[in-house]
Amino acid sequence: MQYTPQELFVGAIENVTNCTADTSEHEIWPKFMLMVMLQGAQHFVIDGHHFHVDAGDGDSASPLVFMLNVAKTSRLRFFDESEVPLRKVMIAAPLPWLTRLIETRDGMHVPALQEFFSRHLAHFSFEPGENILQLAQKIINPPPMLEGELGSLYLRAQALDIMWQSCLRMVA
Repeated sequence: MQYTPQELFVGAIENVTNCTADTSEHEIWPKFMLMVMLQGAQHFVIDGHHFHVDAGDGDSASPLVFMLNVAKTSRLRFFDESEVPLRKVMIAAPLPWLTRLIETRDGMHVPALQEFFSRHLAHFSFEPGENILQLAQKIINPPPMLEGELGSLYLRAQALDIMWQSCLRMVA
């Protein structure tokens, strides 16, 4: 499936040291990004702001969830600095898609979420609990019999659960 600025992206990376070999600068559209980093480290820059996400390696790995709001069209560049193979889940939700999803009919809003999604490059990280780790493993290793639309629906269901739990953690 081709990833577009209107759709939820769900992906996983295993056993490579960076998510891309391309270290040139690229334009990215507004989105909410969420990583469940199980192992490895990444260094990237968005609009001049450096981000280092590091879960460590092997037995000393300390998984983490990293959430980032890219509120406007931006410039992204990755650095290939780590020797540790990555194990991570990446979820990216275009902001218009996310806004439609989280709008409530009764007019009630969560101020912490509103504030987070209104700030460019707002970020939050935390150590995930067992449930998020299990959901991440389901994305990394989906059931083999799920293909096509059912496989896509399965991955998106796990991703939405991770997003919901992560946003709940942020506002708690």
